[in-house]
Amino acid sequence: MVRLILSTAVLFSLMSCGRNAANIQTNIQSSIEANAESTTHTDWETSDYHPKFLFENLRQDLTEAESDADSLKIKKDLCAAFKNLSDDTLSIFETEIRSEENSALVKDCKNLLISRLNTQSLNDRAGLKYSTDAYSTEASNIDFKLETKVISNDQYLSFNKYGNSVAEKEIILTFDDGPHDAFTSSILKTLKEAGNAKAMFFELGKQIYKYPQETRDVHAQGHVVANHSWSHSCLNNTEVCRKNNKGRLLTDDQVTSEIVDTYNLIRKTIGKIAPFFRFPYGDNRASTSSYLKKAGVLEMSWNADSNDWRYNQKVGSETIPFTSKEVLVSALRSIDKNNRGVVLFHDIHRRSAEILPQFLYELYKRNFKLIILDQNEIEPNLEILKQSTAAATAETVVEIPKTK
Repeated sequence: MVRLILSTAVLFSLMSCGRNAANIQTNIQSSIEANAESTTHTDWETSDYHPKFLFENLRQDLTEAESDADSLKIKKDLCAAFKNLSDDTLSIFETEIRSEENSALVKDCKNLLISRLNTQSLNDRAGLKYSTDAYSTEASNIDFKLETKVISNDQYLSFNKYGNSVAEKEIILTFDDGPHDAFTSSILKTLKEAGNAKAMFFELGKQIYKYPQETRDVHAQGHVVANHSWSHSCLNNTEVCRKNNKGRLLTDDQVTSEIVDTYNLIRKTIGKIAPFFRFPYGDNRASTSSYLKKAGVLEMSWNADSNDWRYNQKVGSETIPFTSKEVLVSALRSIDKNNRGVVLFHDIHRRSAEILPQFLYELYKRNFKLIILDQNEIEPNLEILKQSTAAATAETVVEIPKTK
């Protein structure tokens, strides 16, 4: 299988200067193929054809357009390229289509695209017994209650980060990369409807800054707000991380800042911090893991992956949709095999919020209970984290914006 991975510089050269409909169409198709061919979330997030990079370059081209006619052509070609996509494939680009940052690019076709996306979402979950509309505040059709067990003492440090210490018929439900301005609230609504079920939210500092109320809501409803770094930069010192970080590796001081600055913002936002951390992409740095443990922080990974980031898959030479039902199958496969575990979803994906009622029902049918590792009295020692490396310089420290 040939991987569709190019350097950012090569991609930029492909997408800038003399842009035309063929180039836009080609790069959109390359995004579709890259999603299908990626074997892991890391592969997808670091692909030069990820929609976030595609739109970043489109925005730059729009800014640098030499005339109104050039600007109009970029926007017309983009809308035309999206018009040619099937609704299920269009879902790959939903986040960028809805983003205010891209309003100028898609304003002429945005309403139509969103209508298509809403129809696709409805069709995708049509066969599920339980589901919800992530953009609706109406109650779902949940009619069951899922039990939650809270571990609230120092037992947490003895837990295996992959969930092997979880007892049979117990699941830790986790959501990464939020909060999101719509989907996090939808997930909270679903969990409340399912008997006040509890989950752990591994949040990014940059997202907490954008949506502090959502983080407050997570905490107020009894869920765990855990640390997932500030920017979702890859924190290890591997070549994969170098590629994901645009050609650089983070220093020890920068890694420390990613963690400590996020903890500081969490404390400003909800008044406390929980001793849990998950490395972006699950790619841990040995020295960082060591000082996290010394500071009383449990490093958490997962052993059941929903693959909720995947929208297409390769079957032979054909690219076909990866449906919400297949996301459910993916999440349940390891759970059924191990009869326990830590499951990974992302509260930045619409489908994760919309199929959560069905996923919880599948756990209920299997007589599972949810557990969370909620430490109301135990907090990590930030002084140990700060002293783990030399003091960061002004150049490397991430400045913490004031919470709105």
